[in-house]
Amino acid sequence: MVLTEQKKSFLGIAICILGFFIGLISLEVISKLEEPFLGNTFYIITGCALMVGSLLGVYFLIQHIRKIRRRKERRKKSNIVFLNDEKRHKR
Repeated sequence: MVLTEQKKSFLGIAICILGFFIGLISLEVISKLEEPFLGNTFYIITGCALMVGSLLGVYFLIQHIRKIRRRKERRKKSNIVFLNDEKRHKR
């Protein structure tokens, strides 16, 4: 199965959303436990970092998808015009 550039971007967005929820769970659930394994501060910092990183990833991937669509539209609108031999020699 060959993935196009746009499908790869959608897959990246899905991975970023998954990362956001992992960060949310880390921040809201694990950091509130009595004695977590690595300490509360670690889970607070990693949860916030995962959430911010995934939001930035989604933003840049959406910008990339918009760029791909604009490029396709530009290719559809531009028509290639070949000059006849007579017009080419008159120049």
